[in-house]
Amino acid sequence: MPGMSSSAQQIDFRPWQPGPAVTDVKGKPLGGDFDFFIQPPSEIGEVLKAYSEVKVGKTLWPMSIKIALAAVMTIVGVACLIWVSHATGKKADAPHLIALLAGLMLPVVGFALVYRQKVLGYVGTEGAAVYHTRGGRGDAKAQIMLLSDIADVQVKIRKDRKGHTSWTSYFRDASGQRRITLRGNVTKKLGHTMVVGPYFLNEAIGDACTAHAKAAGFEPIVLQI
Repeated sequence: MPGMSSSAQQIDFRPWQPGPAVTDVKGKPLGGDFDFFIQPPSEIGEVLKAYSEVKVGKTLWPMSIKIALAAVMTIVGVACLIWVSHATGKKADAPHLIALLAGLMLPVVGFALVYRQKVLGYVGTEGAAVYHTRGGRGDAKAQIMLLSDIADVQVKIRKDRKGHTSWTSYFRDASGQRRITLRGNVTKKLGHTMVVGPYFLNEAIGDACTAHAKAAGFEPIVLQI
């Protein structure tokens, strides 16, 4: 699909206030508790849908603080395990069991604190923009595309026997360059579906690409997870 390449643009970290016509990525009215902490870029046109994993009043810690907290958690966890190891052979009591659990869990929580990222996204009349950050607002990285740039979507899916699906979508241009990358998890159990990550943002961008392709007379872009 031919199209212009979206130009590099400096991120505008001023908070954005959506208008009354903007919906969430499922087409429903936006709640007032979402923090859109970056302005949408002008090249994606009028914003139709918006998505944020950050709530108003919640702190986005800089990466330096998250790493420091993770290091403290790991040190405390290791100290707990050492203390429990010295008690080997003695009767296990509540303090030892609590220390054992803390020693096992704190390093995991610390790693998750550093690794987990927050996603902010906009779908406009001309394109889409996605911002990822594992730290504070100033650590956000931008991925911006025009709908006319997208030639196809590469979707990688990994499923297990427990109903858990990990997915990654790559929205690519005609040269094969990945313009927007999104990933998340879907779990289906007992007739219920639990979504973790920007699943519906991914669908909204895919729908916008498909609508643009059809309007331009090209083959629709198929996106299925």
